Amino acid sequence: MAFSRFFLRPMAGTAVRRALEKGIDLSPLFPQIAALCVRVTMNCIFCDIIHGKAPAKTVFENDRVIIFRDHRPQAPIHLLICPKTHYATFLETPAEEFNYLLKVCLVWPKP
Repeated sequence: MAFSRFFLRPMAGTAVRRALEKGIDLSPLFPQIAALCVRVTMNCIFCDIIHGKAPAKTVFENDRVIIFRDHRPQAPIHLLICPKTHYATFLETPAEEFNYLLKVCLVWPKP
């Protein structure tokens, strides 16, 4: 699932994920975590998908988000949920946008 068009380098992503699973408060480390993010600015594939410039198998779309199938799925059902507003990094995504994305994840029908 792509919450905010950002990608953490693989090792950093694993460390952050493990810390969150253990309930560790990462807020004091946000500046360092942001430094680990790879900025997606020039050719954002997610923006291209949203604007119809790149192909995607869209399963849901409204004025705030788009949900589509990953073109290289790692599981039988692998969906990406993206806000329609471009955010260069994880930290630039407003809290209300995260809340909305999480709400979409929670109410999305499970197979």
